[in-house]
Amino acid sequence: MSPNVFSSILGWLLLAGIVEEIIKALVLLVILKMSKERLSPETMLFYGLMSGLGFGIYEGVTYQMGQNNSLETPLAYILNVMRLTSLPFLHAVWSGICGYLLAFAWYSSKHSRGLYVAAIGIPALLHAFHNGTSLIIPPLGLLVDFIAVVALLVYRSRAKELERATS
Repeated sequence: MSPNVFSSILGWLLLAGIVEEIIKALVLLVILKMSKERLSPETMLFYGLMSGLGFGIYEGVTYQMGQNNSLETPLAYILNVMRLTSLPFLHAVWSGICGYLLAFAWYSSKHSRGLYVAAIGIPALLHAFHNGTSLIIPPLGLLVDFIAVVALLVYRSRAKELERATS
């Protein structure tokens, strides 16, 4: 990607953020569609965490067996450790946010369109900011990751208020 942070973030948003978050959201939409009972936002947050964790592990193993395997530098080891430890966790956080917001969108009559956009858009932006800043300005990438975790915790702590506002 480009060394320009803004063009890098835009590229990552279009090439990874939106695409990967939609893929993970499809699993969550299938769960919502197949459920015979109403699933709470907290339950969908859990399913989102699991969807993202699975995706992140799969992606990490794929990189380890392919692209990172061909690197013959110590950097390959560092990339593999990151891909198999912190990145599955971040994918889980992003998908947890998505699942949480999808639950509100699924059961909301008034705000469903906006909530669907937020369910994909917020994690996709966090994903793109992570990818777009981590290699260029690593401390900024860590700040973005911290913000993602805090956002997940804030959403979770405001469940009742969000439920009242969206019903």
